Amino acid sequence: MSGLKVIAAPVAEPISLELARLHLRLDVNDDSPPTHHDDPWLEGIGIPAAREWCEGWMERALAPQVLELALDAFPSGAIELPGSPVSAIDSLKYLDADGAEQTLAADQYVLDSYVDPALLSPAYGTTWPAARATTNSVRVRYSAGYTLPGDSPDAAPLPFAIRAAILLVLGALYENRENSAAIKQEDIPLGARSLLQPYRLRTSMA
Repeated sequence: MSGLKVIAAPVAEPISLELARLHLRLDVNDDSPPTHHDDPWLEGIGIPAAREWCEGWMERALAPQVLELALDAFPSGAIELPGSPVSAIDSLKYLDADGAEQTLAADQYVLDSYVDPALLSPAYGTTWPAARATTNSVRVRYSAGYTLPGDSPDAAPLPFAIRAAILLVLGALYENRENSAAIKQEDIPLGARSLLQPYRLRTSMA
């Protein structure tokens, strides 16, 4: 069994407030800086919710965040890491046979980020250590997500198709923001799902 937890949520969104206003055709006032009365909703709910919906549908991390994957044991081969793209492994901890927490040295494993989803394997000539057979005995903490506009270096820019899909989902949420019921799968524009389909992952957690 495995489970995934967000350790550090994104602190910035891949879609700016200005771009969201432009997509929604919202007229701003003449203040400095310009504002719109729906800005708090867009920043606090709309943009993050649209990004989260796309993340869940694709099984990807679309903004920089820290994730932790928990396993009940080491697998026989590589560990599949949900939430591509994965940029770095922060730590790999496990419970040994006596139940004591151990941290595996970074030179004992190798990250393959050329595949989707990314894989974590034992280093050449090594094997995974023996872990206690108990719930969440192996925990991999890692940094994931596309880089944000303006980041330097911009190592993993968010594809334009995904940005466009987030905006389409945002538009659907904005039009239905007074709806008392949660937005349904069929309420999401087909265009958004079509744009996201080539990037959708099917991990072992699906």
